[in-house]
Amino acid sequence: MWGGFPFVDSLKDRVGTFNLFELRAVPGAVPRDQWEKVLAEHTIIPDKRITGGVPFKIIGDVKQKHMDFWTYGKQLYVDLANNDPGKLEKL
Repeated sequence: MWGGFPFVDSLKDRVGTFNLFELRAVPGAVPRDQWEKVLAEHTIIPDKRITGGVPFKIIGDVKQKHMDFWTYGKQLYVDLANNDPGKLEKL
């Protein structure tokens, strides 16, 4: 039995890969210092989708206006990085 939860073994049999995130140190749980690594390995966000929330859920599709704004912001950043350092004022 994982983490004292009687249903985990049957759930694991049905879904295959299963990771238990538990604040308490319990058998079978992912150690707290490994949470970010394990989550990153198993998180898949489909291309051109917008997510939000914790835990995340897909809340929309990326539209042309989003891509245009991203391109504008990226170019603005490139232009600022190429700015003449002599124009900058030390704060």
